[in-house]
Amino acid sequence: MRVERIQGALEDVHYPEGDGRPVAETEIHRDNLFNLLFALRHFFEHRPDVVVSGNLLIYYVEGNPRAVVAPDLFVVFGIPRRPRRIYNVWEEGKGPDVVIELTSASTRWEDLGSKKGLYEALGVASSCRFYDHPFRP
Repeated sequence: MRVERIQGALEDVHYPEGDGRPVAETEIHRDNLFNLLFALRHFFEHRPDVVVSGNLLIYYVEGNPRAVVAPDLFVVFGIPRRPRRIYNVWEEGKGPDVVIELTSASTRWEDLGSKKGLYEALGVASSCRFYDHPFRP
């Protein structure tokens, strides 16, 4: 009886498809994001078991819609490529294998701090950070 109530409660959880944040903060950020996304999709186009996506909300704790992150770009190996409105780790069976963050002055500390630790906890094998301006350290 108790298991049914918990399962019913999980089925009622709403996982939003957007977070209200802009896709990119600068033209450089946007252009780099789209160029990398298209290049990676082209590179893996003949691999139906590779997902390349970006700015898609990744929910990593079932039942908790606050446990969410949206990498600029990510790659997942070993799952079917198909359109997704959100990415639920528990449904897909794994989190991203590769994460790419295009770091700007306004996102640098989040990208190097809380997101880096979260990606490590999610088992991301490789994470990369690129700055949106070539002359900023």
